[in-house]
Amino acid sequence: MKIKNNKGFSLFELSIVLIISSIMIGGFYLSSRLINSSRLANAINLTAQINLTENSNLVLWLETTNIGVKEVSSSEIKAWNDLSINQFSFQSSENPPLLKGSKTFRGINSINFNENAIKSQSPLNLNEYTIFVVANPTLTQGNIYNFGFSLKSSEMLGNRIVILKNDGVEKSIKLNNKSDFHYQSASDIPEAAQDTNFIGDNNFKGEIFEIIMFNKVLNENQIDKIEDYLYNKYSR
Repeated sequence: MKIKNNKGFSLFELSIVLIISSIMIGGFYLSSRLINSSRLANAINLTAQINLTENSNLVLWLETTNIGVKEVSSSEIKAWNDLSINQFSFQSSENPPLLKGSKTFRGINSINFNENAIKSQSPLNLNEYTIFVVANPTLTQGNIYNFGFSLKSSEMLGNRIVILKNDGVEKSIKLNNKSDFHYQSASDIPEAAQDTNFIGDNNFKGEIFEIIMFNKVLNENQIDKIEDYLYNKYSR
């Protein structure tokens, strides 16, 4: 009767396995970083090309690829500055939100809120509007923004890109790319806009990437152009 010799791996063989595993893990990490860097470069390029500031009806434009080193300290956002002619500066002196690379959209940073609103003390008077929002609420509580009129987390949950328009009579919402607007509610434009504008208001939790606001109802072609920009930027 022969006795089988069950040999284990030698130290040399184990070393080879560990080296190969390390190379594979390192290659995957490097590949992920290159993909994220490519997405970020694409986002920056698309933002530069869209030229929204040429539209005189643009009253607010917040997005994350323009945030500079001076505005960030250890990933805490000191200020999120508006790119429109109004140049609002949203700030918080207590528990500021964080700038983080997002798992939702790889390679593109988001402003992460954890019940810590940022605010700008400037009036914004609107008789009508068109608003584009890219965000990822994690809970139904809170408002993504509050300018005397608001977008609640519960209205956006599960839809990362949302378009709203309000002609002063009724408010409509568009949730999916190339879908139609549908009635949401009566007009929510206040008679007098509040002096303090909030982003991430009322215990909001989640990520905000971009907010674009016009003080008029844009036509179909204008809406399609900005919608294509947002889907190209965040969906590729």
